[in-house]
Amino acid sequence: MGTPVRPGIAMGIGAPLYLPTPGLPVWLDPRLFAQDEDEWLAIEYRMPTEPVEVVAFVHRLDDVPPLLAPYVRVVGWVVEQEPSPPLPDVPIVQVARLPRILPPEPLTIIDGNAGVVYIEPSVQTLNRYQTQLLRVATHTRFYLETEHLPTHTWDGRELSIGAWVPHWKAVVEAVQQGADFVAVVNTQPPENVVALGQALGGKPLWWIVPVESLWEASILASLWKWSATIRLTCLLEQPSNAAPVQLERWWAEMEAMREALKQEHLPIGQLEIGLAIRWRQPRAKPPPDAKSAQIKILCWFHADLSHARTVDALLTQQTWAIRHGKQRALMLRDTEPLSLAVALGLQPHALLTHPEQVQNTKKQAALLSLDECRHWLIQRLQAWHDPNLIAQPEAWLALRSG
Repeated sequence: MGTPVRPGIAMGIGAPLYLPTPGLPVWLDPRLFAQDEDEWLAIEYRMPTEPVEVVAFVHRLDDVPPLLAPYVRVVGWVVEQEPSPPLPDVPIVQVARLPRILPPEPLTIIDGNAGVVYIEPSVQTLNRYQTQLLRVATHTRFYLETEHLPTHTWDGRELSIGAWVPHWKAVVEAVQQGADFVAVVNTQPPENVVALGQALGGKPLWWIVPVESLWEASILASLWKWSATIRLTCLLEQPSNAAPVQLERWWAEMEAMREALKQEHLPIGQLEIGLAIRWRQPRAKPPPDAKSAQIKILCWFHADLSHARTVDALLTQQTWAIRHGKQRALMLRDTEPLSLAVALGLQPHALLTHPEQVQNTKKQAALLSLDECRHWLIQRLQAWHDPNLIAQPEAWLALRSG
């Protein structure tokens, strides 16, 4: 028993940060054992990206040893000394004395409402708290419904179908429609990150935003903090014919902020960045910033796939992106079979559409082959208005839909 400091209920692996750590528990940062920078980088490369949720035990919140791996998400704190504001936005319980010994990686439940911490709880206690956690949706949801499962094309390739929305409140609808991920096109940050994480239920979030909106120190810090609980990718919005957005300078500021947060022992996560390329005129090459090693994803949007010149330029840019190892996504203006076949012919990793079009896009994509669409698209670029080629996607769908 203890004193509730911050309400809430959470479950995770017990991480006693005040005790010696025999062996290598899953929450311990393996880079602590690196002998040099090369070994540090090699260990960092092999580390998992999926978060490990822990309940951390410490004497004081303002003096947390830097032992946690970057993929660790702290879902609760057990402390001896009463913490001072500002407090982490997770359950906190103050106890008179921390245990002198703990089992290795024990399942731990923290109840910040009652001021109780259970280490290796009984089956009955575990079932009771799991029921409560399910009710309030404080953990990642495992999607089993057909509409939430990943799409596989006719030739067996997995394809992510995401939904793009103009404001944060629409994330709930997008997830309910079965989107594999959600992209929010908005210049303002979310107001309630906890509610946002619950709405996502573990699905990835793309924030499409101009880099000019991300220079404030508070935003830089927030991006790292959010990524501890949300699978976050920032797509920096950039016109396809504009000058660079000074990506390297912005990323240097981000890295400096990450180091500052580490000094404060705050939980931070992995953050991916990419470019959202607003299509304005056909070009053979992506924007200069696309060459940066920091850029992992290129997403083209507002491209009209009904024009041969646009599609030809997109195909050239996609080829460049494949050669440079970039993930590729395309935002659809519509989900007509002809437009979808053109998009699949560009062989993206992911497609974006309106929430209400997600299910239709998934069903049609499952009946089309990426390789077929690629060969068909190359043929069509030689005879764009050929009626037989225009009719081919509809014929594929009719043949395979039974």
